[in-house]
Amino acid sequence: YSSNQAFGEQINLVTEELVQRIRERMDYYQPMIETDEQLDIQYQGLINRIVKRYHAENEVVTQFPVHFRLLSPYDKIAYRLVEELTTNAVKYASGGTISLKIDVHD
Repeated sequence: YSSNQAFGEQINLVTEELVQRIRERMDYYQPMIETDEQLDIQYQGLINRIVKRYHAENEVVTQFPVHFRLLSPYDKIAYRLVEELTTNAVKYASGGTISLKIDVHD
């Protein structure tokens, strides 16, 4: 197959898409791995993956409290909200800047 460049490129594209789908499914079933990584870093990573997935031309500007924590299950609920808000904004915005701000109050 190596002599057929078009076929090789097609295999690469299909493989990349499959890897992306596996990552999306992993995010869906286990959105956050129990680590010491701060929520602001986890949420920013999620946003970056969504922007990449949709090849967004929008800029997503975030403002999160530095190294904030939420108790379980609220951390996962907030993760899902960030995921849904970002996905919808990136998919349906006509361009420009998308802003997402999280405030945590006691």
